[in-house]
Amino acid sequence: MRKARAFVGVGIAVVLWLALLAACQTAGEKPDDSDADRSEFQEEQDDLCQGGAVDCSPGQCRVVDGRAQCDCPESYVADRYTCRRTEDGDQDTERINEPDLDEVADQQEEVAEEEEAPAVIKTFSHPASRDDPLLQPGEVRITAPGKVASAPFISYDVLGNKAVYCTAEGNLYICNMEQSEAACYLFDITQNQTDCFFPSIPRENTVAALTYIVNPDNSVKRHLMLLDFLDCNVSFPVAAEYLYNIDTWENIAVWDNENRGIQVFNTTTEELYVIEESEYWFNSFPRIYKQNIVWKWSTSFSSSLAYIFMHDLTTRSTKNLTPDSEARRCDPAITDRRAVWIENCLTYSSADEKEILVAQDLLSNERTEIDPFDADKNTPDIDEDHVVWTDLRNGGRDSNLTFINADIYLYDFAKDTVVQLTTDSSNQFWPRIRGRWVIYNDARWGDEDVTAFDLCILDIYKDEPMCAAEKK
Repeated sequence: MRKARAFVGVGIAVVLWLALLAACQTAGEKPDDSDADRSEFQEEQDDLCQGGAVDCSPGQCRVVDGRAQCDCPESYVADRYTCRRTEDGDQDTERINEPDLDEVADQQEEVAEEEEAPAVIKTFSHPASRDDPLLQPGEVRITAPGKVASAPFISYDVLGNKAVYCTAEGNLYICNMEQSEAACYLFDITQNQTDCFFPSIPRENTVAALTYIVNPDNSVKRHLMLLDFLDCNVSFPVAAEYLYNIDTWENIAVWDNENRGIQVFNTTTEELYVIEESEYWFNSFPRIYKQNIVWKWSTSFSSSLAYIFMHDLTTRSTKNLTPDSEARRCDPAITDRRAVWIENCLTYSSADEKEILVAQDLLSNERTEIDPFDADKNTPDIDEDHVVWTDLRNGGRDSNLTFINADIYLYDFAKDTVVQLTTDSSNQFWPRIRGRWVIYNDARWGDEDVTAFDLCILDIYKDEPMCAAEKK
């Protein structure tokens, strides 16, 4: 698992964050144009259609309802207060919930008076690709060749038609897949000395992530970051010495805190409490779904024995889902109806064994093996009746236990159907699912790209409510 990279130079104290203005303005393709854009933005508001900041040529600038607008001719699009050719490759008409520029100016003035929120610059980045020759039907390549650095595993999430990922360099991107051409946008949090790990989408228009902020003495503090990407308001409600593997649902964030157990934080009430069992001490990899939290519970850091525990937020009760026997278990995930995990998780001393995907009904406690095909399965995720996982039936592992031709498979509990989602001979692994999109790490272009697969392209889902929008 990737740890935080070293920061260069003297850090900025967290207290200085609170004096920064909240900004969310869309610049050109280069993030380092952001300071110039901010000054241009103010000139535009002062002069409207007058002055050098407004250049709508070959179109015309018009003042409508007290606002400057560019009226651009055919083959041009309005890019803020300029007209730009559409062949430049940007999908300007499909920006992700982009606020009106004058509304942003009002937000800047309000936050400047309150001095409550740090600055985040939203910069247009790149269109995601649907026509790459290596893609299969239904796939979208989210990371852009030659433009965006790779995104390691456990660095992406999906909810509905939104995807989010953190690059290896710690940059945060949010992608909108609602339109015919998906578009991804850079939220430049790193310019203010932060990093980005374990992003998730707890609810519509919100992203949570683990960030590392540099203090004046060059020490680094871990923070829970919450970003509202409609108004670009950022907050850091929790700072902790040990904070890792963040997952979120609505207003609840969970993470593992090494020897302190699983921590739960309510972003509304700001209550923080620890789920802790004294008999054992190593708790890791929590996942949350509505009221249920599930995680791996080991006897020690080095032990291969592990159990799967669940905590109910409504009753604040914790129970062992696997009290029946000792085994190597890993990769738990959960819904309000089922928990899934891997039995016989491989180690170098057990390389000849088979990893098994199991599901347990949370009401009946009945446990079943998912798709008992004679091949390893690992890293499952589950949403409603859909469970996805990494499957090695078309390849295997080398002597270092590294994947060979790993693919993403799906099982539908309601339809009792197994579907192979990826067929490329390279590795696709570590899937995440929430709604119609499955997102995964993809090695077909090299290392650590991110691809999304639209379930609505499958015949078995063509009449499902989640795919109804495609029919409008």
